Amino acid sequence: MISKELIKLKEQTDKLMKSEIMQKRFQQDRALMEQMRKSGLTAQMEKLHKQIVAVAPEMFRDITVEQPLAVPEPEPEPKTDKEIFLEKKESLQMLIRDYRGIHFDFPSQWECADEMRYRKDEGEYDTYNDAFRFAVKHYTADGKAIPSIKRLEKAYKYAKDSCYPLKSQPVDYWDK
Repeated sequence: MISKELIKLKEQTDKLMKSEIMQKRFQQDRALMEQMRKSGLTAQMEKLHKQIVAVAPEMFRDITVEQPLAVPEPEPEPKTDKEIFLEKKESLQMLIRDYRGIHFDFPSQWECADEMRYRKDEGEYDTYNDAFRFAVKHYTADGKAIPSIKRLEKAYKYAKDSCYPLKSQPVDYWDK
């Protein structure tokens, strides 16, 4: 049930809305809106509104904005011969690296020792002995099995004393 006060309030509102002053106000607002639409001001306001919402949507959460249509991704350009060659080269190098992990024949024992020291320095192994142990177990030097860890240590010392260029030594090592 609606109370008498609300009914009275509704009657007063209806009377005020039908009054001559309010009717004039409505007419003026309609004329102003029509003039704005004809001059393009309404379209400009809508465009500005969309731009503001696009820049800072978190500030206008209650305003819904039409999402632009998704633009399809362009077709990728065909690969050049050079790109195809480089991809194949990279894949072959990866295969070689994987193969070397299990079976590899070094030209000499000192080169094997140097490579294993380099890998230890790079963090692949915890100690030089771990690296040498792996080499003795999995690698060969000049087509022959590597006899022992001690033999690799001895070969490395010989190469170092003979000033061979070592991968595991910095470039400026001998300049000191």
